[in-house]
Amino acid sequence: MKNRFNVTLIFLSMLFSSVHSILFSSHPDRNDNPSTSIHDGIKIISSRSDEMLQYIEEFPYDAYSIKQVPCYGYEGYFYIDLIDDTIKSLLAKGKAWEDHISKFIARYAQPGSKVLDIGAHIGTHTLTMAKCVGEQGEVYAIEPQPKIFRELFLNMKLNHAHNVSCLWGAAGAENGTIEISDFAPFNEGGTSLVETNIYSGDWSYRVVGGSGLFVDLFTIDSLNLDNVSLIKMDVEAMENIVLDGARNTILNNRPVILIEIMGGYMPETAPPQIIEQIEFTKQKLRDLGYAVYRIHEHDYLAIPNR
Repeated sequence: MKNRFNVTLIFLSMLFSSVHSILFSSHPDRNDNPSTSIHDGIKIISSRSDEMLQYIEEFPYDAYSIKQVPCYGYEGYFYIDLIDDTIKSLLAKGKAWEDHISKFIARYAQPGSKVLDIGAHIGTHTLTMAKCVGEQGEVYAIEPQPKIFRELFLNMKLNHAHNVSCLWGAAGAENGTIEISDFAPFNEGGTSLVETNIYSGDWSYRVVGGSGLFVDLFTIDSLNLDNVSLIKMDVEAMENIVLDGARNTILNNRPVILIEIMGGYMPETAPPQIIEQIEFTKQKLRDLGYAVYRIHEHDYLAIPNR
C-alpha cells in the first residue's frame, strides 16, 4: 500500500512539473520591472503576474481540504493538499507549525509597521504577521515556488488578509532571474535553490536548478521599504545571499530578524564545513550590529544593538 502511495506521489510530482512547463515559459534573461496587481483584495507583485493569475484560476480545489490551524493566538484557515509532506501533514491535523517562531513574531511585529516573510511557504507565519501588524501595517510575503505561491495567495484570500502583498520570486543579492529546483522529497518547504560552500573564510554558491522554470530574483533593498520592524527568513541555505541584498534595509530600519541558518543541521552534530557556514552567517549578522541568539535547533533571533 505504501509503495502504491509513493508511486502516486511521484506521478503527481511529474504532473505538477508538466503543468509548470506548460503554464510558465522559461525566461532565463528576463528582468522586467515587477508590477503590482490586486486580485480579490490581495496584492501580487511579479514581472509575470498575468501568468500566475492564470495559474491561480486553475487551482484544483478538489485536491485540497480546508483545515483550521492555530496561529499563535489566532485561528487561520488553509488549503492543504493531502500529500506525504513534513509540514502539511502536521497542518492537516490542525496543529501549529513552528509555534516558537510565531511566539517571537507576536512579540516583535509592531502594529502599523512593515514586516517581511522571506520564504513564506503557504502562509502560516504570514497570517500571524498580518494579524500582529493590523490593518495599518503591511506584510511582504516572498515565495519562489509556483505551486506553493499559489497556495500562499489563496490562503491569504481565504483569511481576508488584505494587508499582505505576495511577491512571487526569490530574494537574493542582485536583481534578475533564478532557476527554481524540483521539490525536495517529502518536504516542499525544505527545497533549496542553491548549494553553498565556505572556502578559507569566504563563501560561494551555485544554483541547483533543474526545473527549467525561472522566476524573479530581487534584492530586499530594491523594495525601498521603511518602518520595517521584523524580518523572518527561512530561505534554505540562501541566508548570506539574502542578507547581502538586504543590507541597506537592515541598516536603515534596524528590524528584529528571525532567521533559520542551515536548516536541517544541528550545530552539535553538523560536519565541520556546515558549522563554518553557520558561524559565517552569525558573524555577518554581528557585523551588521546585531546580537545573535539560538532559540531552537537551527533557528536564531538577531536583535539590533542599540
